[in-house]
Amino acid sequence: MKKTILYPLFVLITAAIDILTKFLIVDKLQPGAQVNIFGNLLKFHLVLNRGLVFGLPVGSTPPVIIVLSKTLVIALVVYIYLKIPQNFIKKGHTFTQIALLFIFSGFIGNAFDRLYHGAVVDFIDIGIGNVRWYIFNLADVYVVTGGLMILLAVLLYGKEKHKDN
Repeated sequence: MKKTILYPLFVLITAAIDILTKFLIVDKLQPGAQVNIFGNLLKFHLVLNRGLVFGLPVGSTPPVIIVLSKTLVIALVVYIYLKIPQNFIKKGHTFTQIALLFIFSGFIGNAFDRLYHGAVVDFIDIGIGNVRWYIFNLADVYVVTGGLMILLAVLLYGKEKHKDN
């Protein structure tokens, strides 16, 4: 099947999974409620994140947060586009393209939350005892996964840019 069909389908499915899990959590838990999933290591803990990243406050109106979120994503994509050799992207290297699709899927999931819920629905709480990571969702996992994949691509293929000049 062609990438022109598979790539949008990938974004649609991953964003839908993220959005569906958030609807399920919002339906089953009240904000602040916690449910142990795997002992104390993994909990579902519903938090409505009105901040930008890691819950950092950036203003009280969702449009400000949405604009800043979009700006960060666009800046990241532009930076990536400039750092990864153009022939690497143009030749259709699937690894980099999938990384960008993950980032886009995560952006769609969290942007949908801001528009529909007025905040991002975070619920995955990982840690040991009182030592916990920030509470996140699948969209955040997608963005981090895509970012790590791009970092790996830059480390592995970034030198190609200098060979072409």
